[in-house]
Amino acid sequence: MNVWVSETHSKISYPEGGLSRFVDVEQRSFWFRHRNRCIVAAISHYPPQGAIVDVGAGTGFVASGLRDAGFEVIAVEPHVDGALIAHRRGLEQVVCGSFDDIGFAPSSIAAIGLFDVLEHIEDDSGALARFRRVLKPGGRLYITVPSYDFLFSSEDLAVNHFRRYTVSSCSRVLERAGFVTEYHSYLFLFLLVPILVLRAIPYRLGRRQSATVESVAAAHNIAGITARAVDAILDWEARQIARGGRLAFGSSCLLVARKAP
Repeated sequence: MNVWVSETHSKISYPEGGLSRFVDVEQRSFWFRHRNRCIVAAISHYPPQGAIVDVGAGTGFVASGLRDAGFEVIAVEPHVDGALIAHRRGLEQVVCGSFDDIGFAPSSIAAIGLFDVLEHIEDDSGALARFRRVLKPGGRLYITVPSYDFLFSSEDLAVNHFRRYTVSSCSRVLERAGFVTEYHSYLFLFLLVPILVLRAIPYRLGRRQSATVESVAAAHNIAGITARAVDAILDWEARQIARGGRLAFGSSCLLVARKAP
């Protein structure tokens, strides 16, 4: 197993040291487990013709899930703490550096994963154009992003989100960058109302205290009857995605796009 480190390190919009706070959370969180399950299902329907470069791989949780599902993955993570954790997860190819600093050759990559990454990039259109340049003809892009600007709250600010999306707005950004959307769906249907009522509305009314990375991580910890009920709901949702179905609403978006000629 190896960790390659780029010679230069560009500034990244994510709280320094924040990734280490999510390591234990990811293992037991319904949110991370369900997202992985849906990502794997979508990629199985639209498989890559080679390795998936997981850009902004964090601690390697998604990359590990893809590896376990039989896909070849290269984890690219700019933060040292995340790259080292990804290495400890047993990922064989980990690169510590930002995508732009690494300098991938044009038309050299079969597929790119952006799993809750695009919302951290201020110039999303410019970044997508750069991703397109390094993809092989017909190469695929797999994306998850948080949905709906009306759900924006202090939790988004705590983890340095610039925006949230809809599947339509994300598809438009992809189209302008030279991609064709092959599949899209929302995820986490049941979280729409709780996020709106408990986070977004209080935030807009100025009645919610500022969130922190720690409080965002703590929100993933549920147990008992609540956890079992959530798992049952998400199991139904995952089966819809696995069948190639789509959800009309949800607090996250999942998209598969292909590099247009």
